[in-house]
Amino acid sequence: MNERILLVDDDPNVLNAFRRQLRKDFNLHFAEGGASAIEMVRQNQPFAVVISDMQMPDVNGLDLLCFIRDHSPETVRVMLTGNADQKTATDAVNEGQIFRFVNKPCSSEQLKLVLTAGLEQYRLAKAEQEILSQTLNGSIDLMIDVLSMVNPVAFGRANRVRAIVKNICRILGLSNSWQLEIAAALSQIGSVTVPSQVLEKSYSGYALCSADQALINDIPNVTAKLVGKIPRLQDVAKIIGLANANGSREIQSHGKPIVDSSRLLDLVLTYDSFAQIEQPFEALARIRSLDRFEDQWIEALAKAVAKDIAVTAVKICDLENGMILDEELRTDTGVLLVTKGQTLTDSLISNLENYLKRDSIKETINVRSPRNVRATVVG
Repeated sequence: MNERILLVDDDPNVLNAFRRQLRKDFNLHFAEGGASAIEMVRQNQPFAVVISDMQMPDVNGLDLLCFIRDHSPETVRVMLTGNADQKTATDAVNEGQIFRFVNKPCSSEQLKLVLTAGLEQYRLAKAEQEILSQTLNGSIDLMIDVLSMVNPVAFGRANRVRAIVKNICRILGLSNSWQLEIAAALSQIGSVTVPSQVLEKSYSGYALCSADQALINDIPNVTAKLVGKIPRLQDVAKIIGLANANGSREIQSHGKPIVDSSRLLDLVLTYDSFAQIEQPFEALARIRSLDRFEDQWIEALAKAVAKDIAVTAVKICDLENGMILDEELRTDTGVLLVTKGQTLTDSLISNLENYLKRDSIKETINVRSPRNVRATVVG
């Protein structure tokens, strides 16, 4: 009886009858009229099932269930009415997308069956949603892990961009920023089509031949196509693909949330490109000179990348999850393992420790250690 059920009717006698007949079997809540029900939903009170009368003087049942459909789509919606004409039923099903249509008067046993079926439908939908969420998260993690193994240069850039975007979202107080954060994390997946040496030259500010530059320019498009194949990530793909559109008609044809997210991602990607060849304050100055990003976004970026962390030399065996590399790390033969600015994870640290056991890398490395991570300073 944990799931909450909302019963709505403008007649208090009907609600009292429901209370007497059903209170022992369900977790019931009551609203006298559609306006009262809307206020309860607006107060973020989650309901598994809402059963509403159709004919109410303030807000009728169809309008109420349409509101709930838009504001709480996971809620199972049931229409209860004494007006059993075909148009009412058709409108309720098509517009309110209701689960059941029940005629008044109905027995308490019939109502119990409807509510029980509604709760089961709600539980099934929530279970499916959980499975989809886990599958989605697993797909994202898999893509990121593959990128870390195939192209550490691109993985390092994605890690840096993701961290900055997350900080900016926190600083700006952006709600529902998950799509932007995922877009940042996956923004470099298309780099698997670009040779690592080309990426290294590009990120280091070296001039590229036209063919190599074309590969770099196409990374957002390749990434968007790959990400767009994952269910529920179509908007994320649009954010990535539009991140370098720079205010063109193409970007303006999309809704404001996607436009703003793509431009914020563009801001961070542009800054990261500058910061790989310049000091952070110089990179910020160049960002301001572009005159294409909102001032509040630039100030949030400045706060997000503020250098309030100390650089220390740390032994590989003392590295901790969350530390940020202040230099790139290569093997003795020159193979790049991790890039400057990359946030260390447990798997990366384990990989570095394995290289150290084979005497393939140096024993200490410079890191920037966030304040909540304790670094062991060498010497």
